[in-house]
Amino acid sequence: MFQEPRSRLNVTSLRIQSNILNRFVRTRVLRNLKNPTEDFVEETILTLLPEEALVSDLTLEIDGKKYVGKSEEKETAWEIYIGGKNRGELPATVTMG
Repeated sequence: MFQEPRSRLNVTSLRIQSNILNRFVRTRVLRNLKNPTEDFVEETILTLLPEEALVSDLTLEIDGKKYVGKSEEKETAWEIYIGGKNRGELPATVTMG
């Protein structure tokens, strides 16, 4: 049974929209989270995906400002994430399998 780790953030809404065209499905997941504390919180969000799936984009919206991600090799992405964290930034990363 799949169980997501306990979160310090509150999920205020969740919307999943799938569009099917020929052999492809594009699914958009919108999850709104609220931080009930004054502190920055690091969050892990787990999502089950089929083995053949890929993440085509990631956009975070924080306090009305959008941050659009870009694809990097796993090692490079992790280095960027750790570097941003060490600089006090709010980095995000998506890891597949």
